Amino acid sequence: MFPIKLLDANPVRAVSTEDLEKKFHARERVAKKRSTEELLRRAHLAGRQASKRIVHTTFYERNADIAEYAKRKAEGICGLCNAPAPFTDLQGEPYLESHHIHWLSRGGPDTLENTIALCANCHRKMHVLDQASAVEFLKRKAIDLAQDV
Repeated sequence: MFPIKLLDANPVRAVSTEDLEKKFHARERVAKKRSTEELLRRAHLAGRQASKRIVHTTFYERNADIAEYAKRKAEGICGLCNAPAPFTDLQGEPYLESHHIHWLSRGGPDTLENTIALCANCHRKMHVLDQASAVEFLKRKAIDLAQDV
């Protein structure tokens, strides 16, 4: 019968990065419950190539001056754990990452008062645990650093 309606075997769907991360973390939680033997068995069955997905994402254009200012004010010390940067970059500068305390993806502003320099471990910790007490601590610290301007 005409007209013929063709079905797309791989329809394009809009999926947020957050949804993809939630799906991956759900798979991680399931994997954590498996025995070591089961993990090994499944790993051998999985093959050697990771699956891939073409992803279009929202990129937040951060102000490089704000990020650099936060790193300079840190003077090589992490704003959360107060430890020296774990290593230096290729230019010999202490490696710290700028962190938006109220995340840009959640509507946070790209301002001095919302940006602080963290070591890579603490930066990841903030994104994994998102602890309210640490957020409040960093807010106070970033505001103090911004007022030095």
